[in-house]
Amino acid sequence: MTVYQDSTPKCHEEKRYLQTAVIVANGDVFLSPDDCLEYCGSNIQVIAADGGLQNCLRLGIQPDVLIGDMDSVSPEQLSQAKHILKAIYPYPARKEHTDLELAIYHAIEQGATELIILGALGGRWDMSLSNINLLMSPVLKEKTVRIIDRHIEIRLITGSDTVSLSGAPGDLLTLIPFGQPVEGITLSGLEYPLNNETLLPGTTRGVSNVFKEKHVTISVQKGLLLYIHTQVEP
Repeated sequence: MTVYQDSTPKCHEEKRYLQTAVIVANGDVFLSPDDCLEYCGSNIQVIAADGGLQNCLRLGIQPDVLIGDMDSVSPEQLSQAKHILKAIYPYPARKEHTDLELAIYHAIEQGATELIILGALGGRWDMSLSNINLLMSPVLKEKTVRIIDRHIEIRLITGSDTVSLSGAPGDLLTLIPFGQPVEGITLSGLEYPLNNETLLPGTTRGVSNVFKEKHVTISVQKGLLLYIHTQVEP
């Protein structure tokens, strides 16, 4: 295990160029250990963002890297994880980036094009909203980034893009325009389809749409569209 002393969001180890990275943050994680293992497979770098280390240890996730100011990590947890971790990046408490943002920078510098973020929700509302806001980070442009909890998946669709979702009839899909009108929205497979329409900030028209089919598509021509896919209980 290597410990790097640094105060800037930079990575000092050789890039691994892994396509997918899983970041475990310090929020609530309601996934089961088996569900977590499905995301944290081989050839996937797992990054614990500070107190996310506790979530990793509780769920049997083996992190490769620990990043943060260590204010939510106990000496006992560090001792328990030291034989697993390949590197630790400690930062000062007075910094301009949250631990999750530092973990995102690290993943991108390692060459990840897909990020799965666990533990970004729950607890403090300010942190949950800030974590969702990170989806707008310029470093994530043209990357696939998903915030995932047990029954929830959150993703930001940017520019001209089409996204396919898999779910079950009865699942909920909420669309939230971010900061500006989102134009050219076309939906299929839902109770309330849209055909080349616009959603405006400050309105709730995109809330609580319902899956009619197992596969749904969302097409956007212009703007930033946040989707929240909520799975129904089996």
